[in-house]
Amino acid sequence: MTALASAVNGLVPLSPPEGSLVEDHAEDFFGAFLHELMWFALGFLALRLLTFFDVVPPMPAGLIPSISLHRDAASERKAAIKSLCAAATAGHWHWVLELWNAEKARGTLPLDALSDAAQALATVAPGRLCADLAAHLASQNGAAAQVHVVNQLVEVVVGCGRADLASELVDVMRARLGVVPDARTHE
Repeated sequence: MTALASAVNGLVPLSPPEGSLVEDHAEDFFGAFLHELMWFALGFLALRLLTFFDVVPPMPAGLIPSISLHRDAASERKAAIKSLCAAATAGHWHWVLELWNAEKARGTLPLDALSDAAQALATVAPGRLCADLAAHLASQNGAAAQVHVVNQLVEVVVGCGRADLASELVDVMRARLGVVPDARTHE
């Protein structure tokens, strides 16, 4: 490595030649800049060669592995679910329905997001409530169709002042998903 360092120092000397007075600092700065640039280029070349010969693994696509220019599908889904819950908290039911329409086919929603969607459906589109919720829960192979989920949805619908829809929802869940209501459902 010392031979390489002396070769670089020979090409771009950092100290002025003997006998000269250094009045122009720009020449010193430019020489130091070229010296650093050559070391950077040599390091870059060495890293590329090591990567080429599989000594060092290649760098990931982003500049920093944890920061990516492209969001993955999971983080987009989390953001959409958070938006759905935030819109429900703010009472923007039409926005909740738009997000519900986009997210219901992408997989199981958390219970709080499902409850917010049920509240939006009961408020804005009561005719779609039972069909949408039953279809969503059925599309998850019954994994999400459990008694406590149905109880929570019924509680939300009753809280919206729609007891008629709540009893219809219980009947639809029993008929389509085989969810048998318990004592809490009938409260």
